[in-house]
Parts: sequence; structure tokens; C-alpha cells
Amino acid sequence: MNNDIILKLKNVKKYFYPKVNIIETLLKKNKEIKAVDGIDFEVKRGEILAIIGESGSGKTTVGKLIMNLITPTEGEILFENENINSFKNEEIKNYRKKVQMIFQDPYASMNPRFKIKNILKEPLYIHKIEGNEETYNEMVINALKDVKISEEFAEVYPHMLSGGQRQRIATARALILNPKLVIADEPVSMIDLSTRAEILYMMKELQEKRNLSYIYITHDLSTARYFADRIAVMYLGKIIEIGNADEIIDNPKHPYTKALIEAVPDISAGRVNIIKELPIKGEIPNASDIPAGCRFHPRCIYAKEECKIKSPDLENVGSHVASACLFIK
Repeated sequence: MNNDIILKLKNVKKYFYPKVNIIETLLKKNKEIKAVDGIDFEVKRGEILAIIGESGSGKTTVGKLIMNLITPTEGEILFENENINSFKNEEIKNYRKKVQMIFQDPYASMNPRFKIKNILKEPLYIHKIEGNEETYNEMVINALKDVKISEEFAEVYPHMLSGGQRQRIATARALILNPKLVIADEPVSMIDLSTRAEILYMMKELQEKRNLSYIYITHDLSTARYFADRIAVMYLGKIIEIGNADEIIDNPKHPYTKALIEAVPDISAGRVNIIKELPIKGEIPNASDIPAGCRFHPRCIYAKEECKIKSPDLENVGSHVASACLFIK
């Protein structure tokens, strides 16, 4: 793996300000929603970084920020040392040739009236890729081969495909422009369990073949361990632990990471115990009402008085892991 940095986030924040009426204003209920609240991380060229967390943790918002679909409230997003939020018009279009996204829902992310060949050609038309119709047809066939789909599927419509086949097409569409970075937002969550491993294996093969960088957004630690080189754990808009995937899974430091790992079904006994009592309390708070101090302290079984006051920073707790906890257990 090449060690140069392709993407860097520096103190990135994204706050949303909901529309309110005069009564809500008087009652002071018009709080800003801190979807992403000051995060820093880097992605190396050819690396896979998984971002994991519960719904409401801010991980999908991070993907949209990197795609430049929304702009940060504060902070910088640097792609190949250029601040993407300074891009205008053609610069944005050129950026999106280099950075593509695979969406969660393969059913909703395709035009049902387009044949597969037209779905794959659309990015080529939008970005005015050099070549004629014959060239485009050849690129479509090669893209289908890359994702292990027969070229005869170029003539069918999305509703004629299975969920796994659609996600392969979604991957082909993202890769047909030869991007350098791919944001994969829960790419296998809506696919049958039996085909998830196949899709991830295919994505990893393509990543190694093309030296791609991936940001893999997921709530599934079991697939993150298989797929990613590093894992970043998010909670209420913050990264609370980040490091080497195996170390995060085998020796988690943060109580929240430990709880997520406890939630992974254990099949070692030959059966899956779905209902598990987790070592945390309650549910994730609303991002408009973040607790003072450590934002995890209301749910943490190890919390002390100091946790209610002081907000911990990410600090190295090993050679390849950083964690944000005042009392590492």
C-alpha cells in the first residue's frame, strides 16, 4: 500500500438549524443539530477505512460531506491536498470523477426506466468521457466483467435483477469513471446475508486491483473487520476510537466500542443468540441535546463524576489505536 494521504479531514463540523416557529423560539427548543461535531482523520491511498456507529451517530453525514453534497459548518476537507469546499462548477464536477459513492439502497439508486447499459453509460455522458458510442459500449462490457456480471445483463432493466446483482451494478457504475476514492454507504445492508460476503470480496478484489481507497460506512462490525484496514467508531458526531481494524475488534479500549462488539452475534456455539444484554444504558441521545462532558457518560457503566464535566480528546492508547475516554478499562 502506498503511504501517501489521499484524504484528510481537519476539525470538520456539520450543524443543521431546523426551521422553528415563534413558540419554539421562546421555549428555546430551536437547538442546532450537531450531526458532525469536530472530527479529524486521514485516509491513505489504497486504504480501506470503516466508519461504524449506531443510527444517528453522524457517519452518513460524513460521507455526504466528503462527496461535497453538503458543505461543512466548520473545518477543512482536503483531497490530494486541495480543500474541496473551495471548488466551483467544473472543479466540483472533476472532483466527482475522482470520488464516487455507492449508495445503500440498490433499488432506489437506479432509474427503473433505464436499461443497465444506459445506467452505466450515464456517468460517461455527464463527465464527457472521451470516446464514441462504440467506446462507451466496450467500457460498459468491461465494467460488467469487473463486477462478475455477464454482458447479456446490459440489455435488462433493474427490476429484473436480484438485490445482489443490483449492488454489483451500482459498484460498476461507481467504478466506470476510474475514481481514486469510493464512499460505500452501507453497501450490503439491504442484501441477503448469503451474498454479502461475495459482494464485499468482489469490492476488495477491485480495490486491490486498482489501488482504490474506500470509506466503508456501516453499523456492522463483523463485515468491517473483514473488509477494512482501519476502523473509526463514531458516537453523537464524534470519533471516539480509531485504529487498526484487528486491534479495535480484538482489544477495544472505549466502553462504547466494547458494547458494539458485544452486540455482534456469536455463532461459535452453533447457533446465534440474537437477544443480548448490552453493557450500556438507554439509547443514543438526540444530536440537538448532546450531554455535557463525555457525551457517552449517560449510557456508560464505567462513568464517574469527572465524565459529566470533562470532554475527553482522542489520545494514543497503543501503537495503532487512539481512544477518547478518561478512564480506559
